[in-house]
Amino acid sequence: MAATTKQKFNLDTSINPFGEFKGKQPPLWLYAVPKEANKIKVISFKRQMMLDPRKWKMKDLVDGCYAVARFELALFATQTVKTEATLLKKANLQLGKKYKKLADLQKFEDPGKNKTLAKVYEDAAKELLKNYASLTKKVEDKVSLALDAAEADKGDNKKSISECKAAVRKFNQADFREAVKTPVTNAAKAMMVLSSGLKSSASKLSPKEVLEAALKDVKAAESAYETKGKKVKGAASALIQLAEVMTGDKKADASIPETGKMIDKKSKTGKALVAIKAVMDDLEDELDEARNTISRGLKNDDKEAEMLRLANRADSEAKNMLSLAKRFSDHAKVAKVGMRNFESAFKKVEKELKG
Repeated sequence: MAATTKQKFNLDTSINPFGEFKGKQPPLWLYAVPKEANKIKVISFKRQMMLDPRKWKMKDLVDGCYAVARFELALFATQTVKTEATLLKKANLQLGKKYKKLADLQKFEDPGKNKTLAKVYEDAAKELLKNYASLTKKVEDKVSLALDAAEADKGDNKKSISECKAAVRKFNQADFREAVKTPVTNAAKAMMVLSSGLKSSASKLSPKEVLEAALKDVKAAESAYETKGKKVKGAASALIQLAEVMTGDKKADASIPETGKMIDKKSKTGKALVAIKAVMDDLEDELDEARNTISRGLKNDDKEAEMLRLANRADSEAKNMLSLAKRFSDHAKVAKVGMRNFESAFKKVEKELKG
């Protein structure tokens, strides 16, 4: 039997963010804040795809995009209803009125003539926009992945291919340079300054002041880790899990598990990914320990012997962090090279499976 010829589908559709909201229209009160109202657009999708015409029609793609987004749209509708309830409550409080419906508030009160009421509307609009931004990102991600899966569909290969794209995308988006550099630099420096400040008899700062300054810097380091470090840890974890999915996928084409071996735990790349996750776990522990060490010190800042022990401990923790940074750098270099090779091999496999 001849292979089915795939056809080109030019998908061009959009999703109404208020598709699951009452009336499928933006709430009327939002138009009282036109600057914010104008920021809300439909979520558009344009994509050229090669699909099997026996399985797909354009209506299927369009309906499928909405179906994938429906949960997020329903959540956004619920959030909007809550925002409206808050708006009405705050408006009544500011006006000293007891309107039971937003429609009555809009009918009898003009925010254009009342700055206090206008501020209530603006706050509600900003809350709605915040939820809209979250909705847009989630819908774009989910629909994009769904379309990836549809286009990659060739029997039972689609699960591994879809998960591979998501994991590789996550790895490529992670900031490996700043993930460890910023938190380690800040925290290690804080601990070294803490040590020297507690040991120096010429210090102009009291032990308490030295400790408080160090605690502030360590908390900043933890914040930097939360922003960058956790994304790298998540990317490594996703790839470790991906390797298990690909190598264990017995229903997929043989090329899928074979490609997965390039990053499994027995491979050089896989070992580097496991090591990266371990380093990030250790860094979290070190940052926790640094903060706890300082906090304990603040309870004994009047005890000279305790301060000396703490200074020595701070030296040790700073060295541990710097050592972790070096380990991370070594493993990251291996992982990046390996992932470039893996991604290249995966793209070739994906192309072949698409036919």
